Amino acid sequence: MSEVATCCTRLTKLDVSGCTHLGEFGDIALTKIGRNCPNLTTLDMFGCENVRDAGLIAVAKGCEKLSTLRLTGCKEVTGKAVGALAKGCTGLTDLSISGCEKVGNKDLASLAARCKKLTALDLSGCHGVGPNGVQAVVSHCRKLKTLSLNGCDKLGDDSCMVLAHANQLQLLNLGGCAQVKRTSTSHSLSCRSLSRE
Repeated sequence: MSEVATCCTRLTKLDVSGCTHLGEFGDIALTKIGRNCPNLTTLDMFGCENVRDAGLIAVAKGCEKLSTLRLTGCKEVTGKAVGALAKGCTGLTDLSISGCEKVGNKDLASLAARCKKLTALDLSGCHGVGPNGVQAVVSHCRKLKTLSLNGCDKLGDDSCMVLAHANQLQLLNLGGCAQVKRTSTSHSLSCRSLSRE
């Protein structure tokens, strides 16, 4: 991967999903991607469970054109990397940090405040995300159309009340949010743009 990043400096899209060894021996590959691939707009690291903050921070600093980033299952990623993404990749429109259990409300608030172009956000399995994080997303990400909160077990009825103000949402996933009652989801369903499947 390091060689690819060094030689293919005009890359705009890179899919390394399922490459479970990426990051296993340090952050060299991602550091080189950040250093050598400034035109990257799409990076998919689905299931790269060994990716850590240092590599992502390098990507955030060097790949400012990123619009789509998938970190699904990158369980070692923390708020430090999310903060770097918020500063360096303000043009993000599609972000998945599903399964990044070390990401919390403050990290999400920082991201939402800077990445206002987000149209799709997947927070499934982010157990550190609660009502305050959802409030930040709804307040700042006014272009958001798809939001997945599946398995965010800290969310309850108060979060549904907040989500009711996200009139632009078209798809909302609250599956696995055990504290959300059926009656409270009616508030969210008052969002006229939500699709009913």
